[in-house]
Amino acid sequence: MLSRRQMLGASALLVGSAAWTKTSAQGLPDAPIMESPDMQPPLFPKGGPDYQPVVTLNGWTLPHRINNGVKEFHLVAEPVEREMAPGMTGYLWGYNGQSPGPTIEALEGDRVRIFVTNKLPEHTTIHWHGMILPSGMDGVGGLTQPQIPPGKTSVYEFDLVKSGTFMYHPHSDEMVQMAMGMMGFFVIHPKDRRKIRLRWQSDARRLVHRDEPGAYYEAQRLAARARASGQAGEFVHWAKVAAEIARISPRSHMDIAVVQAIVDDETRRGEASRSHND
Repeated sequence: MLSRRQMLGASALLVGSAAWTKTSAQGLPDAPIMESPDMQPPLFPKGGPDYQPVVTLNGWTLPHRINNGVKEFHLVAEPVEREMAPGMTGYLWGYNGQSPGPTIEALEGDRVRIFVTNKLPEHTTIHWHGMILPSGMDGVGGLTQPQIPPGKTSVYEFDLVKSGTFMYHPHSDEMVQMAMGMMGFFVIHPKDRRKIRLRWQSDARRLVHRDEPGAYYEAQRLAARARASGQAGEFVHWAKVAAEIARISPRSHMDIAVVQAIVDDETRRGEASRSHND
């Protein structure tokens, strides 16, 4: 009788075989390679709803093509050589000639199809960290999908149901592959930034606009001291204070870009008010 893990593994093999068949049945999108670690200008969207693209420090945004309404990207997992300093070369693993890999940008509600070609000397996968997606697309090698062998291309396809700042990385020999530099940003822009701003305004204001800027860390310090000295009541009190100061759900997709947008907006309002009063 098959165990649950064996059943999942067998299902993953079927899904993976279908994925490899699919990649061979259609032309792959281009896989641009960036040889220089210089920061590249933002890549503005072509057609469709507009959004403000990001600029990745020492990086770039991966171009895509539209195929029957689906945004298609192509990542290549491969060894990368990078001059870390004059006369010092780092031998890394990354994507499309870079470590970290290129930033992937899309819009909330988009359907994406991401081809992954493995040019590493061992198997790999890609896990889309923090995203809400089908189990078969989660990228856990040997559990939700088979490993991608060297020289093979697999495909991931899913809808982007939640905006936020995410990352991608392997879930296949991940302690080695991530340590070698295999990771990258995945930015899902919100359809309506106004709704995002209103949704998080209260929590972000509590986090950023504190009467006592050091209150959060002071509460953490006092909680740690109470715990070390065995004062359970004091520990619970200060732990609650720290949690109340930073009252943001751990399941939320709050990111620093949203906080910064709110702070910038509040700053502009304050300056406009002072100018009017003057």
